[in-house]
Amino acid sequence: MIRFKNVCFAYASGSQKKTVENLNFNIKDSGITAIIAPSGAGKTTILKLIAGLLKPDSGEILFDKEDIKISYDFQDYRLLPWYSVLKNISIVTDRSLDEIKEYLLKLNINENLWEKHPGELSGGEQRRVCLIKALLFDGDVLLLDEPFNGLDSENRQNAVNLVKEFSKTKAVVLVSHIAEDIELADTEIKL
Repeated sequence: MIRFKNVCFAYASGSQKKTVENLNFNIKDSGITAIIAPSGAGKTTILKLIAGLLKPDSGEILFDKEDIKISYDFQDYRLLPWYSVLKNISIVTDRSLDEIKEYLLKLNINENLWEKHPGELSGGEQRRVCLIKALLFDGDVLLLDEPFNGLDSENRQNAVNLVKEFSKTKAVVLVSHIAEDIELADTEIKL
């Protein structure tokens, strides 16, 4: 479990305007927790705080165990441009090449795309490769920042199914402002 206790954070040091102010909530060890808020309300900041990319100005973020492994699917595409689709995924996982290919096929990334570089993919294809990369990193917690943006209905549903499967045994924290994404959650946190 992850516990936020009176967490505050502001981007400008000493700023009176807090991006995140007095947050108190828990994230369970499994299931999907959705953090819902309009743009600019601090959703991505919360993910960065969980990941340790930012430190709270005050309050605490407590983890129920040490050395928690966090997998993060950022809102922007984080693929290495000099590597192929297969290489971008294989460098973050110990899974077999066959298993990687199986996941790619589940999200309609067919074999004609496997050796292509990110710049040769559409935005939706890059989004799906990033999601697979995050899932196969196999963290204890999966952080998803607007993970289904730009996906058509079929690919969105396939991606949702993979995330739901993952969440049966691991924690997923999803941030979104889209009502359909909110419906996936076992727990909802409104900012």
